[in-house]
Amino acid sequence: MKMTGAQAAIEILREQGTAVVFGYPGANVLEIYRALAASDIRHILTSSEAGAAHAADGFSRAGGGVGVCIATSGPGATNLVTGIATAYMDSTPVVFITGNVPRAQVGTDSFQEVDITGITLPITKWNMLVRTPDELCDSLRTAFRIAREGRPGPVLVDIPRDVALGLCEYSPKEPEVLCPKAPSDSDIPSAASLVERSQRPIILAGGGAKTAPRELENFRARLDCPLVTTMMGIGASPHSLGFVGQNGHAAANAALDAADLVIAVGTRFSDRVARPFEDKLSLVHIDVDRAEIGKNVAAAASVEADAALALKALTPLVTPKPWSPPTVAEKRTAARGGVSPRSLSTVRRYFPDALVATDVGEHQIWAVRFIGVDDPRGLLTPGGLGTMGFGLGAAVGGCIATGRRAVLVTGDGSFMMNLNELATAVRESVDLTVLLMRNRALGMVHRKLRRGERAVTELKSQPDFLRLARSFGAKAWLARSDSELERRLETASKTSGVKLIECRVGRDTHIG
Repeated sequence: MKMTGAQAAIEILREQGTAVVFGYPGANVLEIYRALAASDIRHILTSSEAGAAHAADGFSRAGGGVGVCIATSGPGATNLVTGIATAYMDSTPVVFITGNVPRAQVGTDSFQEVDITGITLPITKWNMLVRTPDELCDSLRTAFRIAREGRPGPVLVDIPRDVALGLCEYSPKEPEVLCPKAPSDSDIPSAASLVERSQRPIILAGGGAKTAPRELENFRARLDCPLVTTMMGIGASPHSLGFVGQNGHAAANAALDAADLVIAVGTRFSDRVARPFEDKLSLVHIDVDRAEIGKNVAAAASVEADAALALKALTPLVTPKPWSPPTVAEKRTAARGGVSPRSLSTVRRYFPDALVATDVGEHQIWAVRFIGVDDPRGLLTPGGLGTMGFGLGAAVGGCIATGRRAVLVTGDGSFMMNLNELATAVRESVDLTVLLMRNRALGMVHRKLRRGERAVTELKSQPDFLRLARSFGAKAWLARSDSELERRLETASKTSGVKLIECRVGRDTHIG
């Protein structure tokens, strides 16, 4: 049937099962928004395109589907870039749709024109400038397929305004059924042989392992060996000793050091994790992305396959290898007045089933250390890119995807980057509790500088956060001690809507 490109684009979204889109309208996506308004798809108007990108990302992480985000051309499109890069580094499937100037104006430096496909080429799995209305349907279907297949990630489709206005032929199609990548016949036996020769194997679960929680648990139970995670793998297994790496749990790092074989599932071995592996351990690396195998750490055996299929094939070929890792004391939190990071361990008492979102900084480490997360989709944290300002938008997206309440742990530096999304949270009536760890500094950077240099990281001019939150329509309270925080958490747990608890933290409080 004949329809405009904009109408066809919305039909493709419906065809792909899209129920919610996040975005911010502008002149060059006006036709798409007209078609969207006439559809049954829910549109979430965020306070900025950056917030929309993070919300679509959080929607996907928490809900398991493909997030969708729409923005106009020029600054609307470029405001998405950090969110696209965040999704790319953390393997989150999001379809970004941007408008562009009419085709005749492309390349003329016209008003709000930018080469967004060129800009995002290194941070998308695939992108495309749609050059004719007839290309539109196939382009969008391809975008959804590529976002989901193999190692997931973001894609971008750029639609010129006259393409959205032009007529095209739309014929309904069922969404493509993807077949997960199966392991090769030779990879599994060689990996199993290496496991069988080991005496102290350990499983390292990365973000990719969270796609296969049942298979991971069956494999762990069969081996009867310790399991640790990366930060992105938190929630993959309820039996984890903790997360490893630069800021990880002492018990997890000690177990890793004591092992003679690491079975790594769905991790890229970032620089914060790779160091303990240098010239020390044998490695079996399971990953769906061939490019990640051997990139940062050499593997003695590898399985290029979907995590669920690889673990399912490997499980019957291994025998139990029980061993006890060394017992070590965890790092203590050095509190310097006010609320201590360790008090975050009380969050689960009042919010047992809430999503947990974070920004980036010391508060992120405090949150993932002290707030337990057993749900594979229960933690929304920016791992690879380390994006300040991610958490609030992601928490809103996660709440909308799941209908669950969320707790956002953020710092005053990160919160100031995207606090305008409080308006979105209040307008959409999500149940969100923001724990603002206010130490009046960019804590993690502050700690790396010498005392005479730290003035550049001090946040000397700040708003009254309680009044600010209330001006958005949120409820807000102050916590100046651990006992006061616990009382505020209890109150927040009995209160619906958006709530902010400003936690006064000493500037020199850190993980010691």
